[in-house]
Amino acid sequence: MLLEKKHPFMDSSIPAVLALAFLILSHLGCAATSPANCSANVPLDLTSISSPLPPSAYKAEISLPYGLPPLKAGRREFVNVLVRNKSDVLWPAIGQGDGKYDIKLGDHWFDANRTTLLHDDDRRNLPYDLGPGQQAEFLIPVIPPKIPGAYTFEIDLVQEQVTWFSEKGSKAITQKVTVE
Repeated sequence: MLLEKKHPFMDSSIPAVLALAFLILSHLGCAATSPANCSANVPLDLTSISSPLPPSAYKAEISLPYGLPPLKAGRREFVNVLVRNKSDVLWPAIGQGDGKYDIKLGDHWFDANRTTLLHDDDRRNLPYDLGPGQQAEFLIPVIPPKIPGAYTFEIDLVQEQVTWFSEKGSKAITQKVTVE
């Protein structure tokens, strides 16, 4: 596995600049609101990876610290998701630049028979490198199916063009949901 340090301004891409802005703002906010559980006391890096993670890296703890809001058919809501690196391997924030090897948070919708309705509602990049034991909070948009009913909602991590973490033994978060 090849890791390469990158300074966000070496690449003139807007996503890198936005990632750095998010990193700084979320880092400062975390230190002010919850210093005991905050990674603000740890230097945050943006490194890149140009290969699949080793098998031991696919261990995550995913939680919904505030639960799910009431979900209305077809109406977008935002959900807070907390992700902790439970492995002994650093998860780099950046893949190859073309999206390959990026580590992202994604969600899926299934019907009552566990048939996939929507494989990717949305995917979000890691905001910064996550070392062993470190965590990151995401605010993800969720759009439930357009027909009211009972569904299963799942959130998992993926290393792009490699595998979903749950396919390597990590536990995705899965919740039964009634969409109104």
